[in-house]
Amino acid sequence: MESSNAETYRAGHEAFNQRDFVAMTSQYAESISWTDHSQGRAFTTPREFRADFLAGWVTASADIKITGPRYIDAGQTVVCTFTVVGGDLYYDQVSLLMQLGLMPQPSAA
Repeated sequence: MESSNAETYRAGHEAFNQRDFVAMTSQYAESISWTDHSQGRAFTTPREFRADFLAGWVTASADIKITGPRYIDAGQTVVCTFTVVGGDLYYDQVSLLMQLGLMPQPSAA
């Protein structure tokens, strides 16, 4: 039997695919910590996450969708692997290369 945490995770993915971001984040705490390291952005509330992060994904790729989720349920901990399909995604490759130590950090001006 799937734990309530896994059920919540699954429901969040289904809500994302339906573009119901309020439902997706309805189980989030009032204060969250979500960091997109590649963009250097952090979100501390569900509202901020919905408005600034999730909406941006849909704007950038209107057909974006989570597919093939696989939930590994360990009660209090749930891990999920999935594939995101949709439009092309272009991340800031320079920041990624700097994080990996393959490109030097810019010097201070």
